[in-house]
Amino acid sequence: MAISAEGLMAVSKSMTFRINFGHLIIGKKKKGSKDEVSIGDFTKLMDMHSARGGASFEPKLPNAEKAEKILQFLVEPEQHVCRALKDVERTCEFTIVTEDQEIKANANCNPGQNMKLAMVRATRPEAWGRLNWTVVAPDMKFDWNFRVDAWDKMDVPASFKDLSEKVCLTANVDKQSLLAVPTVNTARLAALEDEIKQIRVKSSARFPFKDSSYMLEISVTKAINGFRASGGPEVTWSVELYAPHWEESVNHMSGGRKVWGEGLENIWTDEGHDLKSRLGGFCRVILEVQALLNRADASVASQ
Repeated sequence: MAISAEGLMAVSKSMTFRINFGHLIIGKKKKGSKDEVSIGDFTKLMDMHSARGGASFEPKLPNAEKAEKILQFLVEPEQHVCRALKDVERTCEFTIVTEDQEIKANANCNPGQNMKLAMVRATRPEAWGRLNWTVVAPDMKFDWNFRVDAWDKMDVPASFKDLSEKVCLTANVDKQSLLAVPTVNTARLAALEDEIKQIRVKSSARFPFKDSSYMLEISVTKAINGFRASGGPEVTWSVELYAPHWEESVNHMSGGRKVWGEGLENIWTDEGHDLKSRLGGFCRVILEVQALLNRADASVASQ
């Protein structure tokens, strides 16, 4: 990690750290291979991955209706994960993808009310993560991935500066639901349809994970390719873990490069006096979340 961090601190672009829980997808395999392989054989396959490819981590999970049920399980008082329902923050992010930019805006979820978009901004994300580590857990329901993405801040194109006036979102949230994707009206964007490659609406619920410095976020995302795509939207859900202070500390610059502190103390702040112990504490939190998701998935399956 220390070597990777040295390279990352030299990157002048803005960066984002995230832990995603999902599944490693095997895209290619040897002809005649069985659907199930031993851990030893799987390890050999992964040793060849960098040269031959064939596997990728997928953070987008199917069966989006599970997201609400998983979330309801996580906030149950007996799970000792979320301190109180008042700590659950609901947010919504609206994204338009063009040829080379992403134009984003945020809105808070207020049940039954029109949601006002704000904080319109534009970025140019890199196609590949600067760091992309995947840990496969054959005995668990979810694998996990630590990813660092880099992106450039851009000026919002003139045609999208009034995005908040052209898009209408209505939150379909009742008192029992913690998570719901709002209804979106983009009719006033019709004049820009040739520029729009994808429209995404991401509805999230997040809360502090126990007494750690990390937030656990459950999201449902509705994605439409193009402006008038046929076949309906793709609806998926996702689970992310991150530290709120990363947004600032990861991008802190001094002397022309990023500064993350001795032993990366500005990134991992919870415990430990050196990098090894800090990473150990960080990994324990990840494994704790992974085990919790196992229990949540089993509980939902039994309903």
